[in-house]
Amino acid sequence: MTSPAHIGTIRNIAVLAHVDAGRTTTTERILALAERSRVVGEDHGITLTAAATTCGWRGHSVTIIDVPSSLVHGTDAARAIQVADGAVALIDAESGVESQLEALWRLADDRALARIVFVNKMDRVGADFGAAVEAVRSKLKAVPLVLALPLGQGSDFIGIIDLVRERALTWKAMPFGAAFAEEPIPADRLLEAQQARAALVEAVAPALAGTAGLVAAIRAAVAAGAVVPVLPGSAFRNKGMQPLLDAIVDYLPSPDQVGAVEVQDPVTGSFSSRAANDDAPLTVFAFRSGLDPIAGPLVFARVFSGVLEQGAEIANATTGRATRVSRVLRFEASDRVELARATAGDIVALDGLDEARPGDTLTKAGQLALVEPTTEQIRSRSA
Repeated sequence: MTSPAHIGTIRNIAVLAHVDAGRTTTTERILALAERSRVVGEDHGITLTAAATTCGWRGHSVTIIDVPSSLVHGTDAARAIQVADGAVALIDAESGVESQLEALWRLADDRALARIVFVNKMDRVGADFGAAVEAVRSKLKAVPLVLALPLGQGSDFIGIIDLVRERALTWKAMPFGAAFAEEPIPADRLLEAQQARAALVEAVAPALAGTAGLVAAIRAAVAAGAVVPVLPGSAFRNKGMQPLLDAIVDYLPSPDQVGAVEVQDPVTGSFSSRAANDDAPLTVFAFRSGLDPIAGPLVFARVFSGVLEQGAEIANATTGRATRVSRVLRFEASDRVELARATAGDIVALDGLDEARPGDTLTKAGQLALVEPTTEQIRSRSA
């Protein structure tokens, strides 16, 4: 059975953004700070080729799932959100919420996905954190929970006021935001910060005291879909990225907290659920395919339940055909790590599945089930 301690440290996170909101840069900075990629260069230190890339942060395994911004790739976006347990939505601090993000947000609503909002590009002229927070309420129809205030904006943006831990964080220009200084909240912002923190506490934990109790209350409110935490920053300037990673770990759920996956019998059409642990029947959902320049053709998939062994013969429940997994890979920025097996909650790349396509469900013979069934598939099995 999947160790509760292990699965509890997994975070599978979709990144939602409109075009030019900084999705690629944000992902690159996360990977660089998590020390799973080569040193960040002047602009972009790594090139992203994977549909899902895993890094480590504070003893947790964080997998960043690429979600296409263009509405032309709506099916790819929906499947990427389907395999996520939580999401980070990026809002451009200058242009605000745009139609592409609204569409992705609705897809996340359909999945009842827990979310965090990162107001990016606070270093831009015209950045307006307050307007972005209000847009979460008015355009995304969510309840924003401000966890930090910006210290300056535009060219004067130097850091944030952390309302949860009551401190100011400022980033040095070199080594490109990898380190920050923790300072007292500036005197001229102290009253504003105190009022903002009081509003935060009142929203989620009026009867609780202490930072640990507040963190737990925020996490519970996020899981319930009652609030959406909001943080400011600048991915390009590498300011505010550590608090964003902390928020992913502290407030977004692990696979076991999201619960069982619902599947449908391809013959009878009946529904059942499979729990997120290794003892449940194997349920693997393919959500993206691609050609990696080193590994070749790959299928990216989420293991919802059971254990997938390298070299194992499995059944494609969507096509009804048997297939074999040649290799199980995990992308860690530019590295491709070969795994002996993948367990419940893991997102991996599979090699050797020549006939598998996005939308297919992989199981074992005698345990066929569909994560994404179609009427035609059910009818063809019943004929």
